[in-house]
Amino acid sequence: MRHPLDILLVGRSKPELEALEQLLDAQPGVKVTTRLISNGHTDPLYGIESVPDALIYIASDLWAEELAALGARPPSGRPPTLVVGPAGDFTLFRMAMQAGARDFFTLPVSTEDLASALDRVASDLQTETTRKTANLTVVINAKGGSGASVVASNIAYIDGLDRERRTLLVDLDMQFGAMPVYLNLEPNNGLLKALREVEKLDGLAVEGLVLKHPGGLHILATSPDELIMPQDVSDSRVAALFELLGHTYDEIIVDMPRQIDPTTSLVIQHADRIVVMMESSLAHVRDAKRLLQIMHQVLGVPDERIKLVINRYDKKGDLQESDIRNTLGQHDVMTLPSDFRRVNASVNLGSPLYEMARGAPLSKCLLDLSRALREQDSGLMPQKQSRRFFNWVRS
Repeated sequence: MRHPLDILLVGRSKPELEALEQLLDAQPGVKVTTRLISNGHTDPLYGIESVPDALIYIASDLWAEELAALGARPPSGRPPTLVVGPAGDFTLFRMAMQAGARDFFTLPVSTEDLASALDRVASDLQTETTRKTANLTVVINAKGGSGASVVASNIAYIDGLDRERRTLLVDLDMQFGAMPVYLNLEPNNGLLKALREVEKLDGLAVEGLVLKHPGGLHILATSPDELIMPQDVSDSRVAALFELLGHTYDEIIVDMPRQIDPTTSLVIQHADRIVVMMESSLAHVRDAKRLLQIMHQVLGVPDERIKLVINRYDKKGDLQESDIRNTLGQHDVMTLPSDFRRVNASVNLGSPLYEMARGAPLSKCLLDLSRALREQDSGLMPQKQSRRFFNWVRS
């Protein structure tokens, strides 16, 4: 059975529209909206409230301008397109393909050819709607210096070793991000380029912007060569980028700056797991309590999506894990041992801990953290299949 299709039929010739509409009405699972272009606009999609499942465009005398308008639209605003035009016009055919046309028909349109094209569009849409988006994990410090960047880079590195799943590490600190340094890579400003050109990107284009670690991990980060202010980043571009990344990768780990602004709030609200980093001191407990309040009361993040990680934990210290757990009211708590010497060497050498000291207690704990996050995300899979990051922002 064909996936239901909402089709917009557009053209300037009423007889041609009526003839094609009759063919479409005879197709099962098809709802047709016909639009006769009679205004001064050359964009066949001008003024539409929602993008249809497919567009069937009948070329008119203004086909050059109309196809150019279609091609100028971002991929997210351009539905699968079928073009109908006269036979033998190679220029029209070539421009239709450049505008993203899936198929080209000549009048009179064959019923069999039309049915086959609609089946292909429906199949692609079915695949798109059932394909899950990536598991999205955010790592953020409750207090500065709690180790979020070290933890984010290491669990991302561990995830990246699984070559059957594509893993991306995003350094969302656009002013002071240093994730490439942690992994001995040369920054390329890929994140800013992706945000600026997101409407032109697809999964293949993203490959040209990410940094690639030999272990298999991909990294999207900024470069110190260019300064950008938080207000210069459009929420819609961030949303569109994460939607694209979500369909390109299986795992996304975000190293989040310790700030709450429109961009960070957007990503935090829609993360599957949020790792809050802290240490066992009163100052850290105070800041962690404040951050958790913001997440719960302002951003609406439920408890089950938050994992509290106590870094550099000392069992003989004044504050015990149970004290922190009870004070903050968090049930999902994990501790990481202190290992200053190895962590310092790891950062200086740009070599992940799990790569340089796999048997160290801290490395084993980071492996446990990576596994715990993956297991938790797998439990969310049925809910994630219908997620569309950009739709969340628009809703």
